[in-house]
Amino acid sequence: MKSKKTFIIIFVLLIILSVLLCSCGVGTYLAYNYYRDFIEDGKMPDGKKPPKVSDLMETFSSAKEFDDYVEKLEDDYKKEYEKQEASGDQTPFAAMGDAGDATAEESITNVQEVGVDEGDIVKAYKDYLVVLRRGRLFTIKLTNRNNEVLEPISDIKAYPEGFSQGTWYDEMLIYNDRVIVVGYSYDLSATELEFFRIDETGHITHEAGYYIDSNDYYSSRNYASRLVDNELIIYMPYYLFTWDYSTDDYNRKIALPQIREWIKDNELTDGKDILDKTDIYKPIQDTLDPTLHTVVRCNLDSSELNCNAKAILGPYSRNFYVSPNAIYVWVSELSYYWLYEEESGETKRPELDAYVYRFDLGSETASVLQADGTPIDQFSFKEEDGYLNVLVREDSAGDAMWNPEFTSGNLALLRTSLDNFTNEPNPVSPRDYTPLPEPEGYTVQNRFIGDYVLYGSGSNWYYDETSKDTLYVQNYKKRENTQEIELTHSVDRIEVMGDEGVVIGTDSKDLIFSSIELSQNADVIDTYTVSDAVQGELRSHGFFFKASGDNSGGVLGLPIRREGESYEHLFDDSAEVKFLNVSHRGEFSGLGSLEASPPDREDDNCEFSCVDWYGNSRPIFYKDRIFALMGYELVEGQISRERIIEIDRLNYL
Repeated sequence: MKSKKTFIIIFVLLIILSVLLCSCGVGTYLAYNYYRDFIEDGKMPDGKKPPKVSDLMETFSSAKEFDDYVEKLEDDYKKEYEKQEASGDQTPFAAMGDAGDATAEESITNVQEVGVDEGDIVKAYKDYLVVLRRGRLFTIKLTNRNNEVLEPISDIKAYPEGFSQGTWYDEMLIYNDRVIVVGYSYDLSATELEFFRIDETGHITHEAGYYIDSNDYYSSRNYASRLVDNELIIYMPYYLFTWDYSTDDYNRKIALPQIREWIKDNELTDGKDILDKTDIYKPIQDTLDPTLHTVVRCNLDSSELNCNAKAILGPYSRNFYVSPNAIYVWVSELSYYWLYEEESGETKRPELDAYVYRFDLGSETASVLQADGTPIDQFSFKEEDGYLNVLVREDSAGDAMWNPEFTSGNLALLRTSLDNFTNEPNPVSPRDYTPLPEPEGYTVQNRFIGDYVLYGSGSNWYYDETSKDTLYVQNYKKRENTQEIELTHSVDRIEVMGDEGVVIGTDSKDLIFSSIELSQNADVIDTYTVSDAVQGELRSHGFFFKASGDNSGGVLGLPIRREGESYEHLFDDSAEVKFLNVSHRGEFSGLGSLEASPPDREDDNCEFSCVDWYGNSRPIFYKDRIFALMGYELVEGQISRERIIEIDRLNYL
């Protein structure tokens, strides 16, 4: 249903109100009812242990073993339900709900890890740009007989002709001559993979469509897809139990995700299991309402879709990160819940139950360790030199939906050897944690740059008046004191800029860039102020830094708006893309902007994906050319005499 995401901004405001009124978070009472009997003595009401199945990370050995687990799980659930009903309490819990391109000559996407491409709204294919915009794919030709041009070539729906059950087409990847569009259909409750071919003339044709049962993967910060070498990697959550409303009893029923293929119009093949029961890892975390955290891997060198999947059974909250070597899924309790003890009238936190699962991309083996806390988002992770480094916070609920925007509590830096990952979930040693200062405010940004992790609080989707303009810098390889840098603005964005960092934020009126020297004496190198402006794009892909060939500085670009709030980029295009020159010392000088034409509100006949949840504006650096993508406009610029000037413009609609 289209309205689900359309009205999310209203839900955000409600969550903000809840956070401001009560530090216990949303749904405290329901959480208390669910956890109360388990936290006190670790047992079910009848004296049995919670439904933890295995002490090892291992898959179910047979379908029967899986079926026996589900039967016991349902029995335990019914007993707890009956106990709560008899006591007059609420039900035990509420249902959660029904860097470089591998193929392009150079990356035009601001990715987290070199060698791990991420889904985006624009990609490069040979001498073409491919743009995903409001449910359609467009190609734009950049050269013609060695002459630089901007020519619209192809315009095709991002879904099959006649198919009317698609809803949100969020991300796009390109491998060789295959264009893969990733979306989510609320009508089908499925992650949607649409495959297209692009030919030498830039024309795109639909090849196949696949629909994998899942729940919504949407995150305000993270992306669902990655591309490593020839392998497409997709994360999707799937609730093991669904509710059957056909009777007054509202029974739960179990279902495993299936995959369907498009035939014609709205006709799909019958579903086939994407998972065998023996592809599911036994739960090593206690939960009565498990989520299948499913990782799908597809070999794109195959002429047909060749995918395999593995799934972890655990609580709902998760964080998803992909390094060049492995896939990580951090699964934890909904740790922003505080529990209210009726008899004593006190609040208390449960003993949290977090596990980090690692899928090795080379050997395809799986391993695990037990940890404390929860990452803020995907940028809280960095795998390097045989270690996993993670910034964790005490009260965080993972990266689903809007959860990364609301965190609180103590922070720590986890640095643990990859050798600690085994098939036995051993606890991380306390020596592997370094306590860190807690920032004021609950919208925290973080990023690993060089040997350092940077973090601070600010405002993005909404204004957080509790945040302070302080940047924290910690060497994550050494146990040094955390450095604190007082800024003149909030910490709304942290990005890599060569060997240094750039922090972007606001003083409530202007947009300010600060370059950060990263050393034992970290400090602000330079600042640049854009008066009366806000970010025009909040996602990480909205920023790009293009280093000079001699590693002496470079050029950065960021979409900005001159009026309105930052979140309005969901509905309106950015007014311009701002470009700054960066010297080898990290000093800024303004190059000017490439600006959009005044909006004429032309009708694009949009049918699906009509709100830009994954953005509509990007700075693009391709080969030696510079572009600003702003909605349906592509503007080309050229740097001359330390200014960027417009040399061409195209409305590709």
